[in-house]
Amino acid sequence: MGPMRLWFILLVFAVPSALANDCLDHSGARDILEKMHDSHHSATYQGTFLRELSGERQFIKVDFDGSAGASNTPLVLQRLNGAALNAPSLWRAPTGVRSLLCSLTEFYGFEVTQGAVVAGLPTTQVLIKPRDNLRLAYRLNIDPSSGLVLKSLVFATDGKLLERNEFATVSIQMNESVDEGKTSAAKQSGVMPLQGLPKGYVARPVRGGSIEAFHISDGVASAIVTREPMVDTIGPGEGAIIHGSTLTYTRGSQLTGGQNILISVVGDVPIATARMIAESARVLP
Repeated sequence: MGPMRLWFILLVFAVPSALANDCLDHSGARDILEKMHDSHHSATYQGTFLRELSGERQFIKVDFDGSAGASNTPLVLQRLNGAALNAPSLWRAPTGVRSLLCSLTEFYGFEVTQGAVVAGLPTTQVLIKPRDNLRLAYRLNIDPSSGLVLKSLVFATDGKLLERNEFATVSIQMNESVDEGKTSAAKQSGVMPLQGLPKGYVARPVRGGSIEAFHISDGVASAIVTREPMVDTIGPGEGAIIHGSTLTYTRGSQLTGGQNILISVVGDVPIATARMIAESARVLP
């Protein structure tokens, strides 16, 4: 499994908005998206899901105990098919502040309808359509009781299906709510003033790593960008690999002082967005 999250285990990262208190949401998107965010604070679940991307079909067993809150709980994933069984791997769910629909409607359109039955459960379907070519489109089937995303489809800017994730079986248990208000307030701070990011995207530093890294998000789409020294024998250039909805983009660049650096962007963003993110990271003060 790649370094980026799957959509049905996504926590939406917020983009601050002064319009939040004045926004009237007649579609019901705000309630279901906020419930989706809270699912990793309030739900424990086990199940098996199908993941289809880039011509591959993977069946994966998932086990998540959300009783301690998403910021403290690892998600255990185990691939069930392939040449050999993989050992269980840990994936720590990202956390962020509650989504604010008003700040997202400038960049996305939202449609909420009754969805199909997934893994034996009725769902609410949310279609998230970008208003420009700097973001991907999503169709999510969400359990209205827990907020857990049971099925997700991710589409490219040209409408091509990039990735599908769908639970075949799932068992969900609701936990007592965990108050993460203080954590959310802390997450809201620390925004980096990266110049040249696509409109709507903000950057926050990723702490604790061995190389310089930033989390970039517009509230729906997200990516990690890193900067590291590059040997002088490698010249400037770019390369990209798309695996499902996850783009890995690399670019060799030179700073004003003459130092060569390698910039990498990994996330669910189009290549045009990755190029803008990489250029923004190159001109960091």
